[in-house]
Amino acid sequence: MKKIAVSIQKGGVGKTTVSGNVAYGLAAKGAKVLAVDCDPQGNLTNWFLDSAPAHELADVLEKRVSLADAITPVADGLFMKSLFVLPTFGVGGGLRDFADTKLMTQPYVFRKLCQQIEAENFDYAIFDLSPGSSMLEKSILAAVDEVITPLTPEYFSVDGLQIFAETMQKVRDNLDGTLKHDKIILNLFNRSFSQHIKFAEAVSKLHYKIYTIGQDRKMADGQSGNLTAWNTDSKNIPELQRLAADLAGA
Repeated sequence: MKKIAVSIQKGGVGKTTVSGNVAYGLAAKGAKVLAVDCDPQGNLTNWFLDSAPAHELADVLEKRVSLADAITPVADGLFMKSLFVLPTFGVGGGLRDFADTKLMTQPYVFRKLCQQIEAENFDYAIFDLSPGSSMLEKSILAAVDEVITPLTPEYFSVDGLQIFAETMQKVRDNLDGTLKHDKIILNLFNRSFSQHIKFAEAVSKLHYKIYTIGQDRKMADGQSGNLTAWNTDSKNIPELQRLAADLAGA
C-alpha cells in the first residue's frame, strides 16, 4: 500500500482539493483508495459525504471503534466500491483534542493506523493535512511514503516551500521518516498573469516535478455539490490524470 500526504504549512492553497481529486483519480484507475481527513475542520469529509457519518478518525485513534466501522464509502456510481473516506467531524470532532492531549505519548500512532488500513486491502491511503506544523502533522508525515505540496502563485510561496522542506527533514531526523517529496502542484494558476509566470519560473529552478492546476470555476462550484473535477468536466482533468498516473507509477 502506498501512503501519500498532501501538505504544506499554509492555508488556502488547495490541499483538500488536491487530496480529493487525487484520491478520485486513483480510484478511477481501479485502485481501492482511502482518503483520510486529518484536518480538524473536516473539509474533505464535508465535500465527499452528503450525510453525517457515525464515526471519525479520532474514534479509531482512541480505539473506541475499529477502522472498518469508521471508513465510509463515497457514493459515486462506478467508484463507490473502491473510494472511501475516514472522516473527521468539523463540528464537535475529537481530532484536535486527541492531538493536544494524547499524541505526544503516541508519536507513531499513524504508523499503526497505516498498518490497519493496509490490512483492509487498500492500495492507497491519501492523507489530507491541516496547514499546521504541530505534532499531529509531523506524526502523519513520519508515517507516509510521499508528500505532494500544492502552492498558489504568491510572492512568499517559494519561501514557504523551503521552510516546509526543512520541517520534513526534521521529521526524517527525529521521527525516522523516510518520506519522498518531489512533486509540486501550482494551483489556481493563470498564464495570463505575469506574476504567475514569474512564480512558475522561480519554482522550476527548485528541481521539483511540477503539475499545473488552472483557475476553474467548475471545480470550485462542484465541491459544494459533492463533485470532483471529473464530475464537472473540468479543464484540469488531463493534469490531474497525469499526477494520478505518476503517483501510481504508471
